Amino acid sequence: MSEAIDVGSEIGGYRVESELGQGGMGVVYLARHVQLDRQVALKVLGGWLEGNERAAERFLRESRLAAGLEHPSIVTVYDAGEQDGRLYIAMRYVEGEDLHDRIVREGPLDPEALLDLLGQVAGALDAAHAAGLVHRDVKPSNVMLEGDRAFLTDFGLTRQIEGTAGVTKAGEFMGTIEWAAPEQIDHGELYPQTDVYALGCVLFAGLTGRTPYEGSVAEVLWSHVQGPPPQLAEHRPDLAPELQAVLDTAMAKDPLARQASAGELIAQARAACGLGPAAAGPPAAVAAVAAQPARRPSAKDPAASARKAPSTILIVAAIALVALAIAVGLFVVVGGGGEDAKQAGAYEKSVRASQTTLVKEGDAMVARGGAGGSPEAAIERFISFKESVARNADRLGGLTPPASVASDHAVMVDGYRLLEREIGDAIVAAQAGDPAALKRLEARIDDSTAASVRQIERASKAIQAKLPGG
Repeated sequence: MSEAIDVGSEIGGYRVESELGQGGMGVVYLARHVQLDRQVALKVLGGWLEGNERAAERFLRESRLAAGLEHPSIVTVYDAGEQDGRLYIAMRYVEGEDLHDRIVREGPLDPEALLDLLGQVAGALDAAHAAGLVHRDVKPSNVMLEGDRAFLTDFGLTRQIEGTAGVTKAGEFMGTIEWAAPEQIDHGELYPQTDVYALGCVLFAGLTGRTPYEGSVAEVLWSHVQGPPPQLAEHRPDLAPELQAVLDTAMAKDPLARQASAGELIAQARAACGLGPAAAGPPAAVAAVAAQPARRPSAKDPAASARKAPSTILIVAAIALVALAIAVGLFVVVGGGGEDAKQAGAYEKSVRASQTTLVKEGDAMVARGGAGGSPEAAIERFISFKESVARNADRLGGLTPPASVASDHAVMVDGYRLLEREIGDAIVAAQAGDPAALKRLEARIDDSTAASVRQIERASKAIQAKLPGG
């Protein structure tokens, strides 16, 4: 089955107008409902997941869960269905950027503007919690921005607070390490306060322009489980010192010690900044949350998983894809000379941020087991990694490099696209009954023998040599 849908084709009554992007679970298109003449974002399960019942179930869960939540800051799901073996979800099209891209582009954000946006996200989270759901993947790239409006997206990993365990297996870590609560890393029970912790991490990132904890995957995971909360004053001494106490509470190791709700976290942060309460949302949404307060963990043992010895994932995390780190770890030296230093500096900053993110996500994939374990679990890890590579290729492709490295930049971006295709081919082969395909790819990346890795390495070295100071 082809992974792409041609422009002009129809699926489920929606005519495809263009491709918006690819992720691990599928492709998102800009489409228009033929009868209603309404523009939508059409998410189609990737052809590389054909036959993966677990992935299909998770994909459909996303549509059901999001459709069951009514809140102005949750992306509306209009429709879901299947045509010619393709599963699809039609949702509101948000024309803008995500919070991650804004932070990369602008750096530390104005506290009031950031809290206005995160207040909307907090309302969406509290609505989900009131419905008995934990999002468990709150991060800047899952916050879409459209003007001064913010929308929480990607409910694919959402889990019920009580009841069924969803479609993940016991002991599996699901989420993104930069924003994961201690109990999430140690596979403990999840609570609304698990999302509060992640929102605290996002708040720190928005205020400082950096993730809360940096270093290797092992170091980041260790910091979440045992390290102290990150210090705002190290990066933003201009901020009100009272904000640190709010962040300390949000990122407490014990879920019981955190704010009772996401809305309470943002309210405390606004007060610490000397800001008044945010404008109230729609009365119906506010009433719904107030009528069903978020469940708090009981005192019997929720903190045990947060305080126990680090899990084996911390040990496994020490094994990294060294060659991949070299391949994507471009460090451009920018100095004086004939180039426009300002342009070169902005280019270097964006490239480094994008590639540092990819290194961490590659390490995280290894930390979760890489190509090992069950074939199904390995496939899902590589699907997530494929999404990371695609996202970073898109970001690099959107940069305007200095003229002297334009051709090398194009080669580097093509290398990322090639790596994305190589991962996709290995996933397809594994789906067809060759689980060793993932191990072979992992070994080629580790040995720097993959064609994409060699291409990225060559282009990276050429760029370093041509930029000022190289």
